[in-house]
Amino acid sequence: SVDNSASKAVFNINGSDTIFGAFVTTDNTVSGTTGTLYGAADFVASRAVLSGDTINVTVTLTASAS
Repeated sequence: SVDNSASKAVFNINGSDTIFGAFVTTDNTVSGTTGTLYGAADFVASRAVLSGDTINVTVTLTASAS
C-alpha cells in the first residue's frame, strides 16, 4: 500500500464546472488515451468549482498478490 498523504496532488481550477470524481493513470496528457489506469472513484458528492479554486487529493493505492 502506498499513498501521497505527505504530498497531496494539487489541481488548480481554471474554469467553472462540476467535479464528480478522480482517477489515477500513468498518462498525464490532456485527453490522453494511453497509459495504465490504476483506479477511479466517485466523490461522495459532486462539487461545483470556479476558476481560481484548488482541489487537493489524497490517494491510497493497495495491491495484493493472489
